[in-house]
Amino acid sequence: MARQRQMPLIQELPAKCIPAW
Repeated sequence: MARQRQMPLIQELPAKCIPAW
């Protein structure tokens, strides 16, 4: 799944880490 790495890390990190989204 290295190709999906191009997407933002928002999916990888918890939503709490990125409340801006």
